[in-house]
Amino acid sequence: MKKKIKIKQTNDILEVNYFEDIDDYRYRLWRVPISVAKNITEWTSEIEGKVLELPIKNVRLKDSEIILYTGKSIYVKKVDEKYGYYEIIGWDMPVEILQAIKEMINDNLMEIEKII
Repeated sequence: MKKKIKIKQTNDILEVNYFEDIDDYRYRLWRVPISVAKNITEWTSEIEGKVLELPIKNVRLKDSEIILYTGKSIYVKKVDEKYGYYEIIGWDMPVEILQAIKEMINDNLMEIEKII
């Protein structure tokens, strides 16, 4: 079964739509600040090609924290940059979305659609 990812940038937010099936009209939606998305893509570039031992817990980035329990989904918590406390926001999304976000940011695109 093929899946579809659509990402659109509006101001400083990435709106991520994830379709479990390309023919499905229903989707999961996340609105992720571009700063958090950039931090995640930097981190994924650093670990690319490395053998990781799961779970990966509490990886602190500039304005977020990453938890990777399995290789299938990533949990990101928003962290206040100045004081370091957790904000009441987080995202739990399939890891396959990360590649589309990375392409979008690296290629400086405003919108992307991928079939995976």
